[in-house]
This record gives sequence, structure tokens and C-alpha cells, in this order.
Amino acid sequence: MQADPENVEKPSPSQEGAPAEDGNLEGTPEEEAALEASRLNLEKELHETEEMLKSLQSEQATQVSELETLKQNFRSELSGLRADSWKLAEFAELEQMKNSLLTPYGTDPAEDTDAVPPDTSANAAGDPFLAELDAEMASIQAQLTEARASRDEMEQRKKELADELQMFATAITEEADGLSTVKEET
Repeated sequence: MQADPENVEKPSPSQEGAPAEDGNLEGTPEEEAALEASRLNLEKELHETEEMLKSLQSEQATQVSELETLKQNFRSELSGLRADSWKLAEFAELEQMKNSLLTPYGTDPAEDTDAVPPDTSANAAGDPFLAELDAEMASIQAQLTEARASRDEMEQRKKELADELQMFATAITEEADGLSTVKEET
């Protein structure tokens, strides 16, 4: 650091290095000692000021780093909150749609199951998606009915086969018993 020329004390004519009476430029030993002590004090203050400045700059860099980290954390949190806000807005819109759809029935279907008409084909008539959904449901219902009928037929056939097997086992047992009695008679 350089000293500001305006703030420097002007030395007295005896300190300016004016030749002493004997032509010697050096001051008295007391003056030189005072100047040397002043110079050492100024150097010490300058060194302390530089150290303090380095310390403050280091602290500032640390604080800037911490602030950047906080800034990034807040940005992440803000984006998360924006996503949550979007989800909440969508949920509110879905709730409004649900309420508007339930309004013609006058009650909440969770409370009154009779409020929903048994046949939704009247509701699906105006909506192609619902009509397609009803058609798929009818197809699945028909397949389920066929599967149940097929299962019942297989169970009946299984019972018939079990009965035939039992009759066959009985016949074989009787035949074997008959053969054993014939052998005993002979």
C-alpha cells in the first residue's frame, strides 16, 4: 500500500535533510531513533493491516461460497415447491371436475351408492371414450361368463371321469375277485 501524499505530514525544515550547520545531512541520534521507531511502527501497522485485509478477504470468500450454496439450495427447494404447486393446482382442478360431474346426482357417490345409475350407457352416449370403455367392459364381461361356463363344463367332465374311473376300478376289483374265486374252486 502506498501512502497518500496529501495526508503525509510535511517534515520541518530541519527534518527535510537540509544541511546542518556543519554540512552533515544526518540528524541527531535522537531524531534518527525517533524516525526509525516511527518507521518500524508504520511498517508494523502496515503488516497488521495487510494481514487483517487477507483475513477479511478469506472470510468474505467463505461467506460468498456459503451464500452460493444457500442460493442453490433455495433454487432446488423453489423448483420442488413449484412442482408441488403444479400438482396441487391439478388436484384442485380434478376435484372441481369431480364435483361438477357429481352435481347432477345431488350426492356424493361414496355416501349414496343408489345415486349412480345402474346402466352407464346413457352417460356414455355423448362421450366416445366412455362408450369405448363400456364396450370393453361388456366384452370382458362376456369373456368372464364364457370362462365360468367353460370352468363349470370342465368340473362336470372331471366329475364324470372320476365316476367312470371309480366304476372301472370297481369292475377290475370285482373281476379280480371273480378270478381268485375261480382259482380256488379248481
